[in-house]
Amino acid sequence: MKYARYLRSEKLHFYGWVANERILGVCGFELHGDKVEIDLLSVAQDKQRQGVGGAMITALQGLYGLPIEAETSDGAVGFYRKRGFETTAFEHPTLGKRHTCVLGIAH
Repeated sequence: MKYARYLRSEKLHFYGWVANERILGVCGFELHGDKVEIDLLSVAQDKQRQGVGGAMITALQGLYGLPIEAETSDGAVGFYRKRGFETTAFEHPTLGKRHTCVLGIAH
């Protein structure tokens, strides 16, 4: 399972967004010297479009003060664009159309 990679790695981090003792969202990311790279970001279906995903992005910005990068599909690219990420489409050899999403440091 994917979460096992996070448990075994010193570079990969995994956290949950919790409210009222319920996990509403999870974020898996890797810290590089010059950026935070999101590997996964997921929000409980009944809590989507309520600010949980955006709050997790804001938390990463506050914690690390680094640009944030993610790779995503057509279905999720709007989420990143809405939060100010610049996106670039590309063709992945096995996954098809994907998007690189980058959010610089706010000044």
